[in-house]
Amino acid sequence: MHKWWSNTLCPGAYLSSKFSYIAEQINEALSNDFSKASTLYVVQAGAFSSYRNAAKMKNQLRKAGFDGYIIKGNLYRVQVGSFKEYANAEALAARLRPKGFTAYLRKKDGSE
Repeated sequence: MHKWWSNTLCPGAYLSSKFSYIAEQINEALSNDFSKASTLYVVQAGAFSSYRNAAKMKNQLRKAGFDGYIIKGNLYRVQVGSFKEYANAEALAARLRPKGFTAYLRKKDGSE
């Protein structure tokens, strides 16, 4: 906490009382074996042979209020989100489509 290094009330009494619990939860999550992670679902908005076109799509997503990212493989894939639950990925895709984006779901199993 900030108050351990400087004279401040940050983060306040409530969060200070929860600090041990928060640290335990973070440490537990960090100790998980991510090499055996379950399947994740990503929403793909486009795939391009040109980085420039992928960056343009990412910018269009940002302007529409979505945080996209580019994955380099044999193509530059523009993706939004990463979900353990298929339904959550589909819900995001359903929000993208009415805004003019071609969104479809891909499985990401760690082998990519």
